[in-house]
Amino acid sequence: MFIIACFSEKSSSGDDLDTVEVVPSIWYDKGLCSYPPYTNTALVKKAVKKIEIPTPFWPKYVAKIIGNQTFGELFILIALLFS
Repeated sequence: MFIIACFSEKSSSGDDLDTVEVVPSIWYDKGLCSYPPYTNTALVKKAVKKIEIPTPFWPKYVAKIIGNQTFGELFILIALLFS
């Protein structure tokens, strides 16, 4: 299962992340969402698709769930939004 998370706060390491992202639901726990520290967008997408298990080194951001779907359902929604 995947969620649509709205990030709007500083991470535990002090970095800003102000965006909406599709992430695996296992990355989210009690108002905090782990997010991979990769600077390469392709690596972040790969981590999402493979539902990579967060490590203790991943920063955690304050986030709010604004939706949840299966990956296939999210893919269809995104395709409709950007077509």
